[in-house]
Parts: sequence; C-alpha cells; structure tokens
Amino acid sequence: MKQAIYILILASITLLGIVACTLQVKDNANSTINVTSNKTELPSATNPQANTSMQDSSQSLPFNQTALNELNRLNHLNSLGYLNQSDFSKIEKMFANDTYASGEITEIEALSKYHEYEHVFHGLSFLMDYVTTGYPVICPGHSISHYYVYMRHNETGFANDNLQDAEQNFERWIPMAKAYNEQYNVTADFNATVSRIQDDMMNIENGNSTATDDEIEWLATEGSICVDDKSK
Repeated sequence: MKQAIYILILASITLLGIVACTLQVKDNANSTINVTSNKTELPSATNPQANTSMQDSSQSLPFNQTALNELNRLNHLNSLGYLNQSDFSKIEKMFANDTYASGEITEIEALSKYHEYEHVFHGLSFLMDYVTTGYPVICPGHSISHYYVYMRHNETGFANDNLQDAEQNFERWIPMAKAYNEQYNVTADFNATVSRIQDDMMNIENGNSTATDDEIEWLATEGSICVDDKSK
C-alpha cells in the first residue's frame, strides 16, 4: 500500500540521520503534501541543551524510534480503515507531557471518528516529522482544509483552532514557503497559491464555513507547502 511504503521511507531517512530532507507523503488518491524537514541535534554529553521537548520512559525526543513505530502502526491501521479510538491509548501516553503533540493527537482522533482517512494520514505524518525534527509544521492551507472538514462535522472548536492557527502563521509562513518553493519547485505559481489560500480565509471571515470537496482537497495537497516552525 502506498501509505505504508511512504511511512517506511520516512523511517529509513530518519535512521540514516540525513540533516536536511524533503518529506512527500501521499494518500490513496495520489495527493501530495510537501513538508520541509531539518533534523535537530539530539542530547549528548557534549550538548545537553539539545531539543528535549518531549519524552517517554526510554528515549529523549525529538527523535524517538518508539514513537515513530507507534505512529507507523496507527497510519497502517488507518490505511486499512481499521483505526479505532482505543488504538490511540499508547501514543496518548507517549505524548502526555507535550502540549503540541497531545493536541494534535486529540484532533486526529476526532478526524478518525468521522472516518476522514486522508486527513488522519496527513496529521499522523506531520507528527512523524515533529518527532523526527522537534519542530511543529506551519501549513496554513492544510489548516484551512481541516477547518472546513471539522465544520462539516459540527466540530466548531477544532475548526476555530485550525482557522486561528492559519491566521496567526500566514504572514510569517509566506517567506519561508517561498524559499522552499524556489528550491524544490512545488508549484509553478507561488503567488497564485498564496492568493487562493487568502481567498479561502476571507470567505470564512465573511461567514462562509463550507467549501467544495475539490477545494478542500486542493488546500490539503497542492495548497499545502509546509515548513518547520523553528521559532518553537
């Protein structure tokens, strides 16, 4: 299955310790999210101040093979359509002391409840990037797509959280995403991508809380030029 193949590719990349890599995760519809990933230094005797924002009983994060394995397992179950709420119990415990990761898992659980398999896959893949790098991902287009999905299921709290995330990060995302696009040529017309995301945000501000399936798909894939938030 395509999802499992790409998950295994990510695990192989992190184990090789590549300093800068581009993660492209694909769903069953052959859609692509573009995530720029830069590996942070792990704690060591010479650098005890390296990023240790998240911990479990055995390993310090950002890189934690145990957490990556569990996220792989969840993504595999999701690809089969067998992911249940009880399946999240182990990862919830791993992320219990990390506000960002635990919040993301809560949202992913909600998406799973409504069988939003594509969006569950994207969310779990972003968390894999976070576990690998220690950096959250900034992705306004993807946040707006989740706004629409949550509103479709009357989950206004999660919807508003994603809208706020997109609005707060949009302006500082633009130069980072532009630099990434110039390096990797994700889209032929970066300005058009920015304008289209802005149009969706304006439509929401004007009271339109729905979008077509095609627009949601575009926001979650082609409109998702995602970069690591190194300010965190």
